[in-house]
Amino acid sequence: MDKDSISRLGVNPELFDDRSSEKPAPDKHNSIITLYMRKEPIVHCIYCGSSDIDRRGTKQITIKHSTETEKRIVIFLYVHQYRCNTCTHYFPQKNPFIVQGKQHSHDCDLQILNALRDNTNSYSKVAKD
Repeated sequence: MDKDSISRLGVNPELFDDRSSEKPAPDKHNSIITLYMRKEPIVHCIYCGSSDIDRRGTKQITIKHSTETEKRIVIFLYVHQYRCNTCTHYFPQKNPFIVQGKQHSHDCDLQILNALRDNTNSYSKVAKD
């Protein structure tokens, strides 16, 4: 996947490696994008701040994203999992689309809120779109 395709999502293309790909989706979505995050050179524990960290594989996160030109994009994002050797907590790599625990990107949330400004739209109508 080229850097321009990743840039249209509103993120820095340098964060992802060359295995990333895009394919058109069936009826519901404009496209399905698979992105692989690059390893971070220095990682600190988000709980205790220690730099004594081990990488423990990768985790797939499914994100619903939208842009001005494409309403529905599904992103399969592969992030690295880490374990702190000091406090023994596990945590995922930070990603540029969502905060931990959410499924919709910031851009998708904004488009939903903008659609709800119109008095003729209901929650169920916006959800279907």
